[in-house]
Amino acid sequence: MKKTSKHLGAGILIIIAGMLILGTACGSPGGGGASTETLTGHVNIGSTAYETIADIQAAITASLEEFTTVNVTGTRESTGPLSLIIPEGRTVNWSATLTGSGEKINLPNTFLGTLNITGGAIQTTSSNQNAITIVGAGTVNISGNDTLITSSSIQGGAILMQTNARRLNMSGGTVRNTATSGTQLFAAISAWPAQNPEIVISGGTVDGNLGVAIVVNGNTNSSIIISGNETIITSANTNADRGTIMLDHLTNGTLTINSGIVQNTGTNGHAITVNAANDDTRRSRVTHTGGEVDPMPDWLEQ
Repeated sequence: MKKTSKHLGAGILIIIAGMLILGTACGSPGGGGASTETLTGHVNIGSTAYETIADIQAAITASLEEFTTVNVTGTRESTGPLSLIIPEGRTVNWSATLTGSGEKINLPNTFLGTLNITGGAIQTTSSNQNAITIVGAGTVNISGNDTLITSSSIQGGAILMQTNARRLNMSGGTVRNTATSGTQLFAAISAWPAQNPEIVISGGTVDGNLGVAIVVNGNTNSSIIISGNETIITSANTNADRGTIMLDHLTNGTLTINSGIVQNTGTNGHAITVNAANDDTRRSRVTHTGGEVDPMPDWLEQ
């Protein structure tokens, strides 16, 4: 791929295969001593310079080769996934809106860096697709009151963590599955299966609608931590085997609730279900130090 880079004072202009990427370089004033250069690129997915999702993917990938941080903005409707290959030590700050049918964002095995979703919407209208699929071992951080991630997937999640997916942090926004029927995989956040994922929710709303809000399955040492006074984990599913939070077929997976609300608003629904042989094992998997659990499981010590 042909790349031309020009430094314009404090700015950088990069032309890659006819696509324009703007960035800034910030170094030590006066140029004295060792450089503390921080590089930031910018890709607007709504730009007419990008005819396809593949063009946007190429622009972000090329920008990450040049910059340590890339800001992604703009609005685009598409029918296919945007694969974000974020290397270790690189960061993408996402505040863009990506909608339409099909999977929206795929984070493959080569995702080893950080994706910060700070605004915008990532939404798929397909009933068999996830809004975001995480496969690589990088970190995804979700924040911002107006951030919205939705799917109507009947067999996955608005966010699906698989294979090497490690860490999902959420401090704001809404993650919701809008489907009204589906399999036990039907969830807002699903780790099914991922190798020892950590899901840390300290703010925002995770809404499973008529499915499960958070489900982990087949993991050895998965961890879910709920905190934050404004955090809401909710569903209205009435399946006796599937709570708002579901720990399913885990060896040593744990759930810790320090604050916030975990609720099931469905008739005779469960806030927490743990697939285990007995109540002692269930209690060993769940720690409740604060916040509201409604309804409180009979087996969980209050």
